[in-house]
Amino acid sequence: MGYDYIAEEQLLVPNPQESEIVQTVFDLVIQHRRLKDVRDALNAMGCRTKARVVTTSVGEEKNIGGNRFSYDAIKLIVQNPLYKGFIRYQDRLYPGVHEPLISQKVWEDANAALSRYKPRRKPVTLRPRDDHVHLLKGLVKCSECGSTMTPYPSGKKDSRGRPYLY
Repeated sequence: MGYDYIAEEQLLVPNPQESEIVQTVFDLVIQHRRLKDVRDALNAMGCRTKARVVTTSVGEEKNIGGNRFSYDAIKLIVQNPLYKGFIRYQDRLYPGVHEPLISQKVWEDANAALSRYKPRRKPVTLRPRDDHVHLLKGLVKCSECGSTMTPYPSGKKDSRGRPYLY
């Protein structure tokens, strides 16, 4: 968002319409300091995310983007150092050869305004419920009633009354 890529020159060139939207995002974040207010203002102005055409793996062209702004879209723009003239590569910042859309001070002010938006919880990770892999779990159906059969150990129990998991 905000730039067009010229492949022959390997250069980012500011897109006039999109760069205005990016500057508006930064201005609104500094002004309102709340993502909800920024999102509502952008969507009320009719601003949309970058629309583009991509080619799928089967060779079909597909239109993506052009959506209403969301919290995540705003945060991604504000936290992207590209707009202040830097390139991020492997968690390090390098000065870019492209024209920055905003000043260093505006970028820092906008990020300071959003500093209160921290991840509120740990990322969700999947944990196995037991130590065994049941390859047919959820696939085997009862021929009588059609319900899914699940692996449940039966027989001997340990000292706490739980079934042994073989």
